[in-house]
Amino acid sequence: MRFITPVVFLFNFLIAFGQQPMYKSFDIRSENTRPRILKLFLDHNGLIWAGTDNGVFTFDGINFIKIFSQDTAKSLVSTFFEDKDNNIWVGYENGSIISIKNNKTTSFLIDGSAFKASISAITEDNEGRIFFSTKGEGIIFTDGKGIERINQDQGLSDGYCYDMQKLADNRICIGTDAGLNFISFENGKTSIREFGTSDGLPDDVVRAITADKNNMLWLGFQENGLARYDCSKNKLVNMHLKNPWIYGQVNEILVVDDQLWVGTEDNGIVVVDHDGYTKKIQLENERNIKPNDLLLDFENNVWIAESIHLYRTSGNKIAFIPNIENKSLKFVHCMASDKNGGIWFSPDQKLGYLFRDKNGEFKYKEYPITKKLIDIVTLYFDPYGFLWIGTLGEGVFRFNPISGRVRKITETTDAISSNIMSINGTGDIVWIAGFNSVMKFVIKEKGNSDEAKIIRQQVFTGSDLLNDYVYSVFIDSKGNPWFATDGNGVYYYKENKLGKIPVFENAVHSFAEDTKGRIWFSTADAGLQFLDQNFSINKFQTRDGLSDPSPTSLALMRTGDIIIVHSNGFDVLNPDSKSIIYHSSEENLSDINCDLNSITISPDSNVWIGTERGIIVYKPSADIKLKSPKLVLNSVSVFLEKINYRTQKTFDWDENNLRFDYYALWYSDPQRVNYQYMLDGYSTKWEHTKDHTITFPKLPPAKYVFRIKASLNGLFENAEEISYEFEILPPYWQQWWFRVCAAGIIVFIILLFIKRRDNRLRKFDRLQKEKIEFQFETLKSQVNPHFLFNSFNTLISVIENSPKNAVEYVERLSEFFRSIVTYRDKNLIQLSEELGLLDNYIFIQKKRYGDYLKLDIIIDDDSKNNKFVAPLTLQLLAENAIKHNAVSKESPLKITISISDNKILVSNNINLKITQGSSTGMGLQNIKSRYELLTKEKVEVLQKENKFIVSIPLITPKDESTYH
Repeated sequence: MRFITPVVFLFNFLIAFGQQPMYKSFDIRSENTRPRILKLFLDHNGLIWAGTDNGVFTFDGINFIKIFSQDTAKSLVSTFFEDKDNNIWVGYENGSIISIKNNKTTSFLIDGSAFKASISAITEDNEGRIFFSTKGEGIIFTDGKGIERINQDQGLSDGYCYDMQKLADNRICIGTDAGLNFISFENGKTSIREFGTSDGLPDDVVRAITADKNNMLWLGFQENGLARYDCSKNKLVNMHLKNPWIYGQVNEILVVDDQLWVGTEDNGIVVVDHDGYTKKIQLENERNIKPNDLLLDFENNVWIAESIHLYRTSGNKIAFIPNIENKSLKFVHCMASDKNGGIWFSPDQKLGYLFRDKNGEFKYKEYPITKKLIDIVTLYFDPYGFLWIGTLGEGVFRFNPISGRVRKITETTDAISSNIMSINGTGDIVWIAGFNSVMKFVIKEKGNSDEAKIIRQQVFTGSDLLNDYVYSVFIDSKGNPWFATDGNGVYYYKENKLGKIPVFENAVHSFAEDTKGRIWFSTADAGLQFLDQNFSINKFQTRDGLSDPSPTSLALMRTGDIIIVHSNGFDVLNPDSKSIIYHSSEENLSDINCDLNSITISPDSNVWIGTERGIIVYKPSADIKLKSPKLVLNSVSVFLEKINYRTQKTFDWDENNLRFDYYALWYSDPQRVNYQYMLDGYSTKWEHTKDHTITFPKLPPAKYVFRIKASLNGLFENAEEISYEFEILPPYWQQWWFRVCAAGIIVFIILLFIKRRDNRLRKFDRLQKEKIEFQFETLKSQVNPHFLFNSFNTLISVIENSPKNAVEYVERLSEFFRSIVTYRDKNLIQLSEELGLLDNYIFIQKKRYGDYLKLDIIIDDDSKNNKFVAPLTLQLLAENAIKHNAVSKESPLKITISISDNKILVSNNINLKITQGSSTGMGLQNIKSRYELLTKEKVEVLQKENKFIVSIPLITPKDESTYH
């Protein structure tokens, strides 16, 4: 969830004793509340984390995003830390500890529970041990395997610990209620060294510890201010404070370039500069804010957490002086710095001087030039320390800063030359330019005195330059003067010859020369132009990243960058890379409306800019070292579910909806950031956006590279780029292994089909052979002379005794032989058909044997109609029973047919004949062979006591179609 940040612009017109940072205020609005911001933290990507009384938030300069709440207890965030694996640790006032990795939180517990005391600090040593300092339980650390405690029993001077810092030599320094403690580990043993008031510490209670890049510890105390500790020498060193500490308890210390920003309990923020001077920082309504925490970001902005507000200040890189000693410094038209660092300027028709007294306090003094107010538009110091003053309408004056005496240069008293726009020079030569004139003056004698001999030399006789409106005179590194005109372009004077540059825009305002000797100049509406060493003209305009098409003033800073001042702030241009750092309305620099001569650079390399609203002081050494926004790929989501994109690079074919969340951090002006992205494998065109999220739905299977750039000016040629390579796999049916497997399976199926077909054909051939053999045996048994002779004898007897029954007998005999002929070509017949054939056969035989032959069929109608058997099976078994058993009054034969377990049982009692005829055994064997081909079930022949039983498998309807 995102929370849009309300922004309030604030500006300070309050401080009478010095410059103040410019700032802007933010607050969090979450769930209809405005949480108090308690702790601030900057992670390795430069993202700001804010710990509140209502959870943890991240802040990218525009939006606060809630990470999680402390649900177990309403507790206050007390500290942050990031370990070497980039896990974020959060400590709470109630003793809880949370670790965050990949947006997942884990509670850190001791013996199954949280600490009982507030967590004051967290750090990590070189061996990966994580240390937690507490307010009351000493130090607890873990190496990932176990947990150990360090308190008074182990030699800690006090268990109430306020702050903790890892030193360069891997020692852990802790500030306690009883001085400093240094913990070190040697040969597996823990040693603790105390450092207290007996060692020179000014106070027992050490509340804040901060390390600087010089291996120095800055210490803040409960009562006695600040101290500095040299870690390499293990001793205190002098801080050289100019005044005694009067600001009370110290809670936080922040090192900002060559300053200390100190958060105090009762006096807000106190800044200690490099000279040891201290001053209070006041923001809105002269109110001393009570900071909860201080933070320095990658752009050297200082962030202040106070109650519900988060302030972003310019730190010590940009400061504003709107007034001093209750005097307004508005409408500053021109500026010049003397060799002592004093700043001379013209506040609203006066000559003013800004300087520091022996206590480091800024002081202000005004000097009268004439008896009436005059418009001072340009200032220039000659080599003798005299200040040349150019005015509109009153000509030129030479001013002695030491005596305060003023001398008017009378050679410019004519009406044409009395309106001066620019003064510059080299050595004893002074060039003065104004309305329709360029004048050359030479200091001939007594340059150090008020009575110096100054003469005017005639130059450019007959030149158009003498009739031009000249805005600016510039002296290049070789001592050659350049002249910027209002309507006739640029002139230069070299080897006593005047040259002209055919520039693209004739109205030129000001000049600067970079370290490569290129001459840059600003124009009225066409941005910048510059001449390379071959005198080729090049443009640098808004489409190249310039903020404003009409810059007013230029200057080369000692950093090698060019400062470009315009009406709404200033740009800092690297002339080689063409990268720009912007300082504009986001830092409350809108509508400053500078004049042409409004820039000067003091001996300490600071840039002073005069504006309509006061004086801006810019410190280049404290400005951003980054030349482009810090770009971070924040997360990758698949169908809105975040994944670990650092390890997951492949996705299934149906995981093809990817969203990329990213941000580029530029806190000084976050709205200026532009993005350019491209998805290699999907498109070959870079797309522009200001959004922080890009979604690609329904990506086809392929390999891709997501590429993203960020820029402040819309130019991406040298912008930082990050990328994420991934692959969406094709569906399994399109992958080579599936195709190989599918082809193999198809080949296997074809081979299996061929094999099964061959087996089926062979089986069919065997079945046909067995059927033919069976038919032959059946027909042979039925048409053998003995069967026919008995049948005909029986028929003759029936005809003689009962002619009516003879007809039925003949019909039954005819039906019996017709069935044999009909069924002989079938593999299976319904059980009912087989029982019908059997019934006819038994009828024929009963005419011979009478009631001494009995057939008992115990089968339900459903089985008769839905079960199948091989044809003539039951008839053959009945025939075998009659063939091998005597049938008479003394020994009747009973044949029983029943069903059990899906098998048909044919049983008969055993009345073996005294004389057995010859038997081939082909009948039963043929039945067995046929059923082996028809089913997996076997034909079983059993003989129990006086019964002979044959078990025949029944065939189900689904099998029957196979064998027809």
